[in-house]
Amino acid sequence: AAPPPIDVAYAFGDPDHGALAARSMRSMLDSASPETRRRLRFHLFVERVKFGRDVDAFLASERVLNTTHCVYGDDVYAMVTPHRKVWGHNLQKLADASNYVRFYIPQALRAAMGRCRGSTSDVIDDARKVLYLDTDTLVLHDVGPLVDSVLRDDGRRRRRRRGLQQQGVSSAENGIAVASGQQMRRVCWFGKMVHVRDDRLRRHKFDERETCLTASVAVFHLDRWLAQNLTQQVEYWLAENARKQLWYLGSMPPLMVVLGHAGWERIAPDIVFDMKGRYCCPAAQHDIWSKAVILHPSKQLAMRTPFDPGVAALLRLSDQDLDDLRTGTAAAGPG
Repeated sequence: AAPPPIDVAYAFGDPDHGALAARSMRSMLDSASPETRRRLRFHLFVERVKFGRDVDAFLASERVLNTTHCVYGDDVYAMVTPHRKVWGHNLQKLADASNYVRFYIPQALRAAMGRCRGSTSDVIDDARKVLYLDTDTLVLHDVGPLVDSVLRDDGRRRRRRRGLQQQGVSSAENGIAVASGQQMRRVCWFGKMVHVRDDRLRRHKFDERETCLTASVAVFHLDRWLAQNLTQQVEYWLAENARKQLWYLGSMPPLMVVLGHAGWERIAPDIVFDMKGRYCCPAAQHDIWSKAVILHPSKQLAMRTPFDPGVAALLRLSDQDLDDLRTGTAAAGPG
C-alpha cells in the first residue's frame, strides 16, 4: 500500500506571521526527500479578517508553489473559545485566537472545512495525523520519518496514561493522542507554568518537575483526540483559568493539564530542538541543532554571539531573512 499523506498545519492571522509560515513551508519542502514531498499536504488556518489578502496569491508571492494545500477561514476561528485569558500584562498577544486554533484542527480536518488546491479533490477528509507547527519554525531535515514514527497505530512506542479519570483530565481509553517536543528543563517545567497546588488541580497529583512540552511542534492523532473529547477538556480548563488564575500565559499550559503526567509521546530533544530562552543557533551546539529535524523558535538569530558561518546556508535563510533577524523585525509566531 502507498504510504499515507503527511498533513502539516499552520495558523496565522496577519501577513507577518504568514510570511514566517511560508518560510517554514519552504524549509520543509527544500529538506524533504522526493517521496516525502509527494506526500506533503499543507493546511493553513488563516484569520481572513486580519490577514486581508488572497491566500493563494500570497503563497505564490512567497515562492510556495505547486503544493497541495487547504485553506481554512473564519468559520474555524469562530469555533475558538472566548475564554483565552492571559494573566501576564505584557503577553496579551498570546490571547489571539490563532494561538488556540490548534485545538480545533482535528474537527476542522474531519469535517473537511478547508478549500483545497493541488489535490484530486477540493476537499480532504482522510487525514489520520497532523503535524502542527508554529510559524517561527525551521525544518532542516526530512520530516517524513519523524511523522511516521510517532503515534503509531500498531502499538509500538505507545505508552499508557496513568489513570487520570477526573473532570477535565484525559483518560487512558484510546491511546496517546499527542506527540510533542520537549523544552529545556531549566527553562520550563510544569510547576513553573501551572499553579499545580491550586485546589482545582491538587487532586490530580501532577508532578511539578514535569518537563514542558512544545505546543509549537506537535503531532495530533485525529481519531484519538476526537474520541477523548480533548478539545472540550481544553476549553474546560481555559474557562477555569479565566475564572481564577491557573497559569499566566498561552496554549501550552492547558494542553499539559489535559494530557496529564504521561499523556503525551515525547519526541527526543535532538529531533525537535527547542531554543526558548536562548538565541538561534549557537555555534557551541552546532553538532546538536544542525542534526535536528525541526528548530523552534527561529525568530531570534544571534548575530552578536559567536556565529557559525555556515548557519545561513543550513537554515536556508535569504539575505532578507538575515537582515530581518539581525534588526529584530522578524515577527514572533504564535506560542
